[in-house]
Amino acid sequence: MLFRWKYLEKAGQLRQTWNTTGTKRTIDNHSCMAWKVRDQMWKNRKTPEMVEKLSAEVIAEDEWAALIKQLEIPKLVEQLALNSYCERSGRDFTLTLRANQIHLNNDKVLSELKTAISGVVGEPITLSIQTGDAGITPLERRERRYQEKLATAVQCLTSDPNVQFIQQRFAAELDQDSVRPI
Repeated sequence: MLFRWKYLEKAGQLRQTWNTTGTKRTIDNHSCMAWKVRDQMWKNRKTPEMVEKLSAEVIAEDEWAALIKQLEIPKLVEQLALNSYCERSGRDFTLTLRANQIHLNNDKVLSELKTAISGVVGEPITLSIQTGDAGITPLERRERRYQEKLATAVQCLTSDPNVQFIQQRFAAELDQDSVRPI
């Protein structure tokens, strides 16, 4: 688990810090803004290793995600597939694309996806697409898995006796937004 200690006070107040020689320095408002920008960049950032791990877990539990992994398709087509819930009935595939991803939907992308699925399935298929919130997409499954792992990591850190000692001894706070599961 990756984390860092929160050392800036809330409500824009400044906290004095001590460098290794024991001299006091103050963090200015400009530095505070830089840390806020950096915090936003870190929030919900996943390492490539974590993305692979999450993808493997989702592929193991979801037939549609496993099929997407087998397809040799461009990234744009893959994004449409990952942001869609699939209902399959024999050779009929019905995708439910999330409304915020509707820009991915066009005839060329659907044609490429249909051809790729037909190649993997080994027979001609029919592919239709609709917009809605039905089912859980592979990306939503991945994000749920990540949030579960993140909650577990935060729980492990907050209940760790060494972390509790540091918090009590130095009046430290664990910056929970910086915790990353590994």
